Amino acid sequence: MFVTSGGRDFLLHVAAPDTDGPYAFVIDRLTERPEISDVETTIVYEHLRSPPAID
Repeated sequence: MFVTSGGRDFLLHVAAPDTDGPYAFVIDRLTERPEISDVETTIVYEHLRSPPAID
């Protein structure tokens, strides 16, 4: 779950095998809806995780 503030109304966190799917969703589906005035996307290419801390 994400709690947001500021200028963003929604944060959508998805996993996809490539960038074509999210691109098509944003361009073909979201921007076509009249109630959506603006879309901002950020692509994370790699998620680096720290090793778990040992107590």
